[in-house]
Amino acid sequence: MTSPAASSRSVVIEASNIWKAFDHGRIQVLQGAGLTVHRGETIALCGASGSGKSTLLNIIGGLDAPDEGEVRIHGRIPRTTEDRTRLRRATVGFVFQLHNLIPDLTLVENCLVPALAAGAQPRDRLERIHHLLEATGIRHRADRPVQELSGGERQRAAICRALVNEPSIILADEPTGSLDEASGRQVLDLLFDLVARDAATLVMATHDRAVAERCDRIVVMRDGRTL
Repeated sequence: MTSPAASSRSVVIEASNIWKAFDHGRIQVLQGAGLTVHRGETIALCGASGSGKSTLLNIIGGLDAPDEGEVRIHGRIPRTTEDRTRLRRATVGFVFQLHNLIPDLTLVENCLVPALAAGAQPRDRLERIHHLLEATGIRHRADRPVQELSGGERQRAAICRALVNEPSIILADEPTGSLDEASGRQVLDLLFDLVARDAATLVMATHDRAVAERCDRIVVMRDGRTL
């Protein structure tokens, strides 16, 4: 259910009747899933493992394409591979459960990767990067290879990387799932704080009800459907 406050804002994500199968159609993951998200909302996708949360996030963010149905981002449908690439570079930031950082690069270099992919000059993004590292408490680790960082520090780094290009939409897939309770709480606090500062929209997949209840709205997924 959409809150009255949210319904007065513009729609930024509209996923309609999304179907997705893998292994040549033998594994049906999404079966008519749908989701509408308004600007500035924080949404939790809840459901058991295998319910389709991650697949729906990947399709919304342009990492994959639906077999049927359509996704509109800010009113536009990313139909081609090129459209989806532009979406990831300019509009969407991803935070994954396994941080997906490049171990041999430094923290700053990892954060520069999405900026360079978007065509930005490094000097134009360094101030933003250092601001994010300061906000997440890891600026003192800026020049260290990420393989030297703790699990909590790596996930903070992943948040910084996701926010470097100032995306309007943040997609987080179990962002604290690999962390202990204390580290997970700290990372979650930082994620919500930074999303609020940037006035971004957050859609987060989680199986943890306590985490989900921090969001404006909970959308339950079961057997590839949104309930």
